[in-house]
Amino acid sequence: TKYDFDLSDINGEVVDKKEFLYKVLRHKIVPYFGCFMINRQFILENKLWFDESVFFGVDQAYRWKLMVKAEKYTYNPKETYNYIVRPGSIMTSSNLKKMITGIKSLEGVSKELEDNEYINSSWIAVQWKVSALHTIAKRFDYKTFKKSLVWFKPSIKECMTFPDIKIKLVSLLMILGSHVMYWAFQKI
Repeated sequence: TKYDFDLSDINGEVVDKKEFLYKVLRHKIVPYFGCFMINRQFILENKLWFDESVFFGVDQAYRWKLMVKAEKYTYNPKETYNYIVRPGSIMTSSNLKKMITGIKSLEGVSKELEDNEYINSSWIAVQWKVSALHTIAKRFDYKTFKKSLVWFKPSIKECMTFPDIKIKLVSLLMILGSHVMYWAFQKI
């Protein structure tokens, strides 16, 4: 979808950090990386670099590092970003091996952010694992999906403590088995 927007109509408000992170975690706000405006000095002072060994989800890991480090956010809910999905992009051409680099990265970020006071950092990896499984079910056959569970399956306990009912329901799918889980992810 292409949006036409008027830049003079953008009004951002400073938002509460904890509330903002919580909404991002629950997909109430989806901050695509291209929507960020970040002061270069902030990146340099905090040594926030992209992990070049990651080939899938690198922007998600990076955005969590940025969001937890930043003291203030200004948020504008107006859609001012055109997102184009093209054949051959990382998102449309990734294989399981590339996706595994993403989960390793997100698990690393979760560990790195363990002591932050704003959110339960383990939820970052849980959210990403569930999203990855959804993507795998949509793009690959059942055999690949089942194989991917070794890397991407969150624990039932992790899902049950997550602050969103959709993720909590994934724990029920896991109890019902991988075939049901695969079928459900394909349908949503």
